[in-house]
Amino acid sequence: MRFLFMAVLACTLFLGACDMSGTKLAVVDVNKVLQQSPHAKQAQAEAAKAQEIYQYNLNVIEKVLADYKDKKQAEAYLLEAARQLQEQLNTSRAAVSQAMGTALQKEIDNNSADYDMVLPKANVLHVKDALDISATVQTAFDKATITWPPLPQRVDKPNLPADNKAEKKEDKKDEAKAEKK
Repeated sequence: MRFLFMAVLACTLFLGACDMSGTKLAVVDVNKVLQQSPHAKQAQAEAAKAQEIYQYNLNVIEKVLADYKDKKQAEAYLLEAARQLQEQLNTSRAAVSQAMGTALQKEIDNNSADYDMVLPKANVLHVKDALDISATVQTAFDKATITWPPLPQRVDKPNLPADNKAEKKEDKKDEAKAEKK
């Protein structure tokens, strides 16, 4: 009996401390805002441009390495170049996402001054439509200016190490000329 009394008292105190009757809540459907925004199309275009530059640079490097006589060396350089270019592409994509996320967070902050708590709608099991401020945030976000990060640069003449076998042949020719003299 004593245990039951203590449990009821603890629950009463806990629920009293968690009184949220004065708390003003709102939710934002972040996924919907991001998908319907014209910024989403621009972000996809930026990512596509970065992908195009990545592929162009990789093709240029492949063309240069195709002339290498040391094929193992050329393959190793190509793998390393592809790894570095993929890293640049991933960094570019992440920067585009971060630019959008920062702009969206700013608009959520600007439109949530009247609320104690704003939650993403995806994390809420049930919410009344009156608490959803997605439309207001969407309107503000669509008008927001986003500064897109710079794209990777196109490389027409990649700076690659010399072909090992080509150097060796040239060295042998130079040595043979020196011996003849």
